[in-house]
Amino acid sequence: MTEQVQPAPIADEQVLQAEIARLNKIIQALMNRAERNAGMQGSAFNLFQTAITLEEQVRLRTRELEAARLNTEKITRDLRASENHYRLLVENAPVSIHEIDLEGRITSMSRAGLLMRGVKEEGEVAGSLYLDAVSDTDRERIAELLARAYAGETTRFEFKASGPHGKICKSCFVPIKNKQGSVEKLMGITEDITEYKQAEEAITIANEFSRIVMDSIDDAISIIDVSDYRVIGCNAVFLKQVGLAEAEVVGRKCHELTHNQLDPCGPPFDICPMQETVTAGKHSRVEHIHCPANGNKFYTEVSTSPVFDRNGKVVSVVHVSRDITDRKKIEEQIRELAFYDTLTHLANRRLLNDRLGQAMAASKRSGRYGAVMFLDLDNFKPLNDTHGHNVGDLLLIEVAHRLSRCVRGMDTVARFGGDEFVVMLSELDVDQALSHAQASIIAEKIRVTLAEPYLLTSREGDNREITVEHHCTSSIGVVLFINHEASPEDVLKWADMAMYQAKERGRNLVHFFKLS
Repeated sequence: MTEQVQPAPIADEQVLQAEIARLNKIIQALMNRAERNAGMQGSAFNLFQTAITLEEQVRLRTRELEAARLNTEKITRDLRASENHYRLLVENAPVSIHEIDLEGRITSMSRAGLLMRGVKEEGEVAGSLYLDAVSDTDRERIAELLARAYAGETTRFEFKASGPHGKICKSCFVPIKNKQGSVEKLMGITEDITEYKQAEEAITIANEFSRIVMDSIDDAISIIDVSDYRVIGCNAVFLKQVGLAEAEVVGRKCHELTHNQLDPCGPPFDICPMQETVTAGKHSRVEHIHCPANGNKFYTEVSTSPVFDRNGKVVSVVHVSRDITDRKKIEEQIRELAFYDTLTHLANRRLLNDRLGQAMAASKRSGRYGAVMFLDLDNFKPLNDTHGHNVGDLLLIEVAHRLSRCVRGMDTVARFGGDEFVVMLSELDVDQALSHAQASIIAEKIRVTLAEPYLLTSREGDNREITVEHHCTSSIGVVLFINHEASPEDVLKWADMAMYQAKERGRNLVHFFKLS
């Protein structure tokens, strides 16, 4: 930019010298007049006095003029220093600074602007139309903004530059007005933001790619701020799980969304995987039961991974939740098949053996007796032979229900096979006689309950409903155990032996095993 600011002179040095010379001439003329009239009485003194006064005035005026000259020099130096400072700022600014005249032509341009234009000298752009540097697609819009700037409005805008490279620029027009308030030129400031726009586009593409990837995953994904447990991002599956729109999710706390509770997850219920992830800075995995406000209760496997800042501090956590409800149902079905009888849903032999072993170990620790009852139905086979296995199964199911109602929740009722059942009582008493009495009471209760009539309703092949009344008693063998004195197999064998002794003595009886 070549135009320089010239200070307006306050006093011209030639004018000052002329003024001093004029005063000197006046003084000299008065002195000459005094010499010619020296003979006149009193005139010499008056003239001399006048000359002295005028000389003093000349000295005073000379000092004033000299002070004005020095002040003018200082102002000039300050203005030149300010101009140099302004020029340094303009020339070293990373943006293009240029001036545009009222015809829309560039009159000056900073070094950065020349580099943006791909030229070396200011003369290569001076006089060119500003709009020539604007692409065809943006030229009409920028022309309108240029007209508004000439009307006195500061305008800001982005545009695509002309040329093969098509740079993206951010610019503004600033009107420069004269003393009368009229716009006499425009100051333009332009920044090349091509790289910024490319980076912004790359980020947009990356974010869109991440969104597509996240939404294509079957697991629920959320990103949580560790400072306050608030969700800062999520995928479509997470929104579906909690039954809310994204605007209703972002900014809310994760435990409000997944557990419908105000406090974070913690003992004695679900363990919060975020706490371990934040504390240890490592991956964590737990199983949760999610209960969002929409009532959609389901089992989840939650996996959390830390996100670190540049200082290695965990700032957020990626929370991946997989719905494992179906898997849990299958696991429960497998467990049922492995440990429970499919018909009666009582414990099977495998689970009975496991619980009997635990009960015998607990008996050794506590010193309390336990008991095992072996039951066999006395009148089961005729029912099967007469009415078929369907009705027989109904009887076994009813027997299971009656047995379960006769014992405590801590006790075990198992189907041993066919029409044989086992009841295990744990934690009776430390006294053998009292334990014997307690077991006897429960065994008698079972015998009486099972002897009550059965009303069994089934459907025939033609879908006709029939009801069969059946009377069935049971023979019960009982054995007490304590202190792990025998193996579980021995205890069951002794209870079975006592049951057969009850049958031999007439059935529908309770018989205790006595070790000889």
